[in-house]
Amino acid sequence: MAKFDVYHQDAMNLYLEGKTLDEISKIIPVSVRTLSAWKQDNDWEERRKRYRLNGEGGFETLERRIIDFINKMESKEITSEDADTLVKLIKSLRGLEKERDMVGMALAVMKRFAQFTSDRYPEEREKIAGMIRDFFKLLEKEQLGCR
Repeated sequence: MAKFDVYHQDAMNLYLEGKTLDEISKIIPVSVRTLSAWKQDNDWEERRKRYRLNGEGGFETLERRIIDFINKMESKEITSEDADTLVKLIKSLRGLEKERDMVGMALAVMKRFAQFTSDRYPEEREKIAGMIRDFFKLLEKEQLGCR
């Protein structure tokens, strides 16, 4: 089975989640050169932009791929390379899980801040709401690499 068939989906998911090609090559046994070709040939950059805008895919897909990888391993003898790959994928998943939790907490804090400022400074409500919208627009531009 070709490396593309085995590792492409995992590599792309890691890229969507924000990993660099160098970081991905340390997690899965594929060279940066090969990853770069996959990125170019399969439009990873556009997919990353869409993912960052609407959060489609990434985390859950990586989680499913790990489960699939474990199921495949059950049907054959596990090599040290397989075990190493699985450990690295699980570590990545845990890191993504923490990041996702932090984003959720940040949004909750922002919502509480908006409510606080609205209650405490009703005459400034529109001004503060505008600042919050501007802040989120800035975050969106940064996520797309348009700083």
